Amino acid sequence: MGTGPTWLRRLTADKTKLTEFRNRLSSVSWFMRCPSEVIARLANAQDECTGRFWEGRFKSTVLDSDEAVAACMAYVDLNPIRAGIADTPDDSDFTSVQERMRDVKSAEEVETPDAKDVRVEHGRHAGWLTPIAQEPRRKKVRDKATSRRTSSKGCLHMSLLI
Repeated sequence: MGTGPTWLRRLTADKTKLTEFRNRLSSVSWFMRCPSEVIARLANAQDECTGRFWEGRFKSTVLDSDEAVAACMAYVDLNPIRAGIADTPDDSDFTSVQERMRDVKSAEEVETPDAKDVRVEHGRHAGWLTPIAQEPRRKKVRDKATSRRTSSKGCLHMSLLI
C-alpha cells in the first residue's frame, strides 16, 4: 500500500476500494482488530503462550438511545469499583467522575456562586470534560471558553436536574 497524493488519487478513483476503506474506518471491530494483533504478539511473547489476546472479552454493542449511552458512560466510569480496583468513585483513578468530584470539592474553597461555577465547570481536574448544566444558569460562566475542552456539546445533554 502506498502513500502520498498519487496513491490517494488512485484510491479515490476506485469506488469499491473507497467504500471498503470507509466501512473499515467506521467499524469498531475493525479498529480493535488492528491493535489487538500487535498487542497479542507482544503479550504472548512475554507470557510465553499462544492464542488470541482478547478471546471473548471484546464485544461491540449498538447504543441506540440517550439512555443506553448514559448507561454505558456510567458503566465505564464505575468499572474500577465493580472490578475491585477502587472502593469509591473518589478512589477510582483516571475516571471522569473522580475528576468532577475533585473540582466540586475545590469549589468549596471559594465564596461567590460564579467562582464556584467556574471551579466546577472549568476546573483544574475536569475542565476538559463536557460541562454538566447546573441551576441557576449563570451565562457569564457558561460562555467562558476553555482551551482544554474541544467541545462543550458532548454526546448527550447533561444536567444535574432529574
